[in-house]
Amino acid sequence: MDCTKNSILQNIHDEMVKGTFNDLDIVCENGTTSANRLVLAAMSSYFRAMLTSDMAENRTGVLNLPTVSVSVFQDVLKMSLCSVDLVNEDNCVKILDACEMMQLDNVKDLCHRYLKESLEINADNCLQWWRLMHRYNVAELSNRAVSYLTENLTDFVERKNIVHLSKTELLEILSKDDLKCKEDVIMKGVMKWIERNNPDADDVKLIFEIIRIDLVDAKFLIANVVFSKLISENNSVQQIIKDVMLSKVSTPSTSRFHSVRENEFVLHYNKTSLLSCFTSDGTWEDVPPSPVDPGWWHSAASLGNKIYITGGVSIGKCALV
Repeated sequence: MDCTKNSILQNIHDEMVKGTFNDLDIVCENGTTSANRLVLAAMSSYFRAMLTSDMAENRTGVLNLPTVSVSVFQDVLKMSLCSVDLVNEDNCVKILDACEMMQLDNVKDLCHRYLKESLEINADNCLQWWRLMHRYNVAELSNRAVSYLTENLTDFVERKNIVHLSKTELLEILSKDDLKCKEDVIMKGVMKWIERNNPDADDVKLIFEIIRIDLVDAKFLIANVVFSKLISENNSVQQIIKDVMLSKVSTPSTSRFHSVRENEFVLHYNKTSLLSCFTSDGTWEDVPPSPVDPGWWHSAASLGNKIYITGGVSIGKCALV
């Protein structure tokens, strides 16, 4: 049955390419082709709405696709009807954009699969891919792009790509607690962004409320921030900096990544081993008791996300994780 269906669809596509039964002119961004209205209506609710109503496309027999090239339209048509995968590096984004408009989920899935397998993210394209995948609601790839950006923020700042962030994007990045670069670099990037985008005073205040000023080197702060024109004229920001500097305690930490408090645990022995964990959120949480009682004289230690218990008079050669 599947072979028969595939053969029929292949024949429909071949006849449409020949123009045998076509009754629509498709005006694309770089030329004109033709198609059959019944086939397009069957392919997509986007075309069905146009071709079964009183819209101009139905009355005139002319369908305008000003953002789609002829080759992309033909590739989308073939992939939809013939179950072939024509997605490649050159056409992927254009096909994805066309299928988003045409509501062709099956072809969109082919684009998503190609990107998951082939997408190479770097400091110059991570912002573009973050925005694009967010717009198309592809969460996995959007998260992958923004993760690359945050993990390589130093390179992103040094290339001055940070100036292209929107205010919302900048605030999202700054609000993350696990940024691995020095806070001096973050501050340097923020100053570049402010100089390029010239935000209003309230937005500058909002940004400085998020920056970990206590981790910024004091000499760098004075030389590069405090006396800059946009900051020196903003009384609210000046007060934020002053308050932080007055309350700042000496700390070797220069980045958020190293200043995040590690989880701690306390081991209580009462016939079974009970653990309580003090998290980086500042709360105590109970850890489930160990599955067996190792007895007196056991030891415990944490490594990564695991707690190890070993020794004990009851099961001296057993290790619990």
